[in-house]
Amino acid sequence: MSTAAPIAKNDASTSSQSEMYLTFKVGDDEFGVPIVRVREIIGILPITQVPDGPDSIRGVINLRGRVIPVMDLRWRFRMDGDTTSFPRACIIVAEVQQGGRFVDLGLLVDAVREVFTLEAREAHSSEDFQATIEQSCIAGLANDESGIKILINVDSLLTASQLGLSMFDGSDASSRSMRVASEAPC
Repeated sequence: MSTAAPIAKNDASTSSQSEMYLTFKVGDDEFGVPIVRVREIIGILPITQVPDGPDSIRGVINLRGRVIPVMDLRWRFRMDGDTTSFPRACIIVAEVQQGGRFVDLGLLVDAVREVFTLEAREAHSSEDFQATIEQSCIAGLANDESGIKILINVDSLLTASQLGLSMFDGSDASSRSMRVASEAPC
């Protein structure tokens, strides 16, 4: 486990605590999501494609009776290559907040790297960073001895309407599943 210092962040908030992140590779870049949002890490399961789904959604998986959408982060970040062809490829099942509820979303990544602690410090805004990168899903950047890590805001990766879902059923973690909206075109 390593410690990283923030070098840029979307907001100018500060915190008195540190936060742990799970880091993973997509292409040549390293990304991180808050460990408190990670439910589990699983190997590649058969992914069923959903017709007319968003470009970044590879399909859905059946995980112990729950249907979970899977986002291919290579597709979401407009990178070339097939994630499933990497030997350490896996799915990170993350909790994403949608409409006041937490729902599960599978994140298809090239490889999981490590858990690191991001020490809370005063956030530093960078005009160059803000001007050159579409930041809708970027929470910030962290720098450590292994390089820069891009911190992802999992809540803004996509919305329920982008998935073509009416809502996620269940309010507790054991009963979360999705259903296709009856008004979705087929």
